[in-house]
Amino acid sequence: MEFLDIAEKIIPAYASLPSAERHHFQSTSIGQDFVKLIKKIKRDTANFQSSVSLFNVLFSPLETRREQLINDIDNSISDFKETYQDHQDYKLIKEKCDFLLLQEDLPLLRFLNEDERRIVVNTEYSQTYIRLKVHLKQSLKIARSEFEKVPNWQNQDTIEKLNTQYLLASDVWHHSFQDDIKLTELRNLINSQQIVEDLIHLAKFFPLLNCRLNATSPQTEFEKLIAAINHSNQTPEEIYNLEKKQLSDLLYYCMQQITLHDLQFINLKQFNKEQAQQMAAASLQAFNEQSQLRLCELLQNYHQALNTYVLSQLKLINGKAWQQSEPLLPQSLLSSLSHLLNHSLVNQTNEFLRRLSDAHAFIQATGFATQNESSFLAILDFYNYNRFAGQVAETKSILASLLNPFLPLYFEYKNIALYEKSIFFKLYRTVMPALVAVAFIILVAALLSPLGLPELAFAAAFIPTLFIGVALATNYVLLKDKIYNGLREFYYDGPYNIPEFQINQRMLTAFKDLKTANEVKKYYIQELKTCIDLDKFYQSKKKQGILTTEEIAAHKENTAKLNLLYLEWYDIHSNNELSYTIAPEIILTRLKKEGCKEYQALEAALESELGELKSSIHQTVNDLEATFRAQELQATVSSTVQQAPALKIHYTPCLFKPSFVAHKEKAEEYDKLIIAIQPSA
Repeated sequence: MEFLDIAEKIIPAYASLPSAERHHFQSTSIGQDFVKLIKKIKRDTANFQSSVSLFNVLFSPLETRREQLINDIDNSISDFKETYQDHQDYKLIKEKCDFLLLQEDLPLLRFLNEDERRIVVNTEYSQTYIRLKVHLKQSLKIARSEFEKVPNWQNQDTIEKLNTQYLLASDVWHHSFQDDIKLTELRNLINSQQIVEDLIHLAKFFPLLNCRLNATSPQTEFEKLIAAINHSNQTPEEIYNLEKKQLSDLLYYCMQQITLHDLQFINLKQFNKEQAQQMAAASLQAFNEQSQLRLCELLQNYHQALNTYVLSQLKLINGKAWQQSEPLLPQSLLSSLSHLLNHSLVNQTNEFLRRLSDAHAFIQATGFATQNESSFLAILDFYNYNRFAGQVAETKSILASLLNPFLPLYFEYKNIALYEKSIFFKLYRTVMPALVAVAFIILVAALLSPLGLPELAFAAAFIPTLFIGVALATNYVLLKDKIYNGLREFYYDGPYNIPEFQINQRMLTAFKDLKTANEVKKYYIQELKTCIDLDKFYQSKKKQGILTTEEIAAHKENTAKLNLLYLEWYDIHSNNELSYTIAPEIILTRLKKEGCKEYQALEAALESELGELKSSIHQTVNDLEATFRAQELQATVSSTVQQAPALKIHYTPCLFKPSFVAHKEKAEEYDKLIIAIQPSA
């Protein structure tokens, strides 16, 4: 028998002690007696084995001698225990060995110090269990050795019964330990130490926890987690939830920082939260199952989910699919000025009637019109008007070009006739341009009177003088309008703050509340500003003669849109001949049409920039992986440094500037206004 095998019979679990502790014990007086006893037993056993021969087996009572040897050994061990059972060194080594026996069943006891271990070992139920355990282990050893020699069902049954007794005894001891009120504090200490140890392993498993979020953060994520758990009830479920929350918050922070830099054009807040929770749950599952963290697999899943989410979200307008069907025009809308101006059939009819009316008006004005009362002859007149409409239009164009400098004067009198309601101002505005022209003619006549020119010369000079006088009257109108409009805009603090752009009762009734009416007003003002700015841009290029074919078409389209916007605003704000209930339909029709244009532009831009978009998504995932890998390396390199490293987020310069964002924002803006005007839309 080996030395430690014999020592195990005297003090169970002695062989499991560290060699330093065994040597220290064996150097004491009791330890020396302990060694002497072991050597004596070893010597007696060796003598017995050497004396065994075939002759002795046949002619001497060998079994009796073996039993005598066993009894002598047992007596020697009993005498040794009785002699030294109260000795301090023996009690100390015995307690250490007993603790090792208990630790086999409850490894968490390793968190206890010497005094705490002694308390657990010396409890009555622990001593009872230790004695029973030693006995059962010895019995199991004997049963297994006999089974190895002669395998049979009886030996197997004995082994199973002993195992059952051993498990039952261990279970009884566990319950006794957990139910011992005196050891409540020790159990809490064990649980706390176990939690800390698990967290340390978790921090090694997921090195991000060893970092601070930034250089100013006083605690690492690991320290925050320990503090949170210390303030909790420390139930397994609550600890798991805290670990998951801390880990998911950390992952979310990394994801959010990177996506805010690489994918600025989309809100990924909720998506990143969900993905961080899934990744944290998968990481904790791998940790609890003691399997390897498959970071590449987790990032691949994130990549696929991110790709799908971004592509689907970019096609949603305010979280829902855009209805691309053309808006149906209500019957009541057909009578609005803005609709009539923009209707294709009306435009074709207007073109034909304009040509006929131009010809008829021109011929009437020149005195060459027929005075036929016959319907048949009138039809012939219309036929002739259509035949010569081209020539008439050319002649009219020439005259219009010559009279173009006097258009402001024409519009002044048109405005007086149609819109001026005050009798005083109507007379004043009508007379003043005429007074300017007449004053100039009188001035010229007064200057020419001293020359004594004949009346024919005066008559000849009257024609250019009249034109110049009318031109001065026109300039007067322009100057007057400029001063009036300037003062008016100054008084109302801007061109869009004048009464014509203020919310009135008609708009409040049409749109139900002031907020919606203001939104409609803001929309039209913004659209008018955009069209006016574009018109200035095209006009400046037109003066330089550098407009392209596309720009010329865009200029015409912008001019038509500007006129239509003014008419729509007039229909909504001031057209009292139109029912106020039509006002919402006018803007809804425009918003739906413009929204469809923007959505189609969004789809086209997405299609053209799909490759760059996917490349940006791929780069985002690479940055996230680089962030995780950098923390693993950093945690390894700086493991001896007291100051924990700050989290370093890996960024890649973002060169992708998507054009579809502007289209999406405009479509969402239109959709919000549609919902505000028509909540059921």
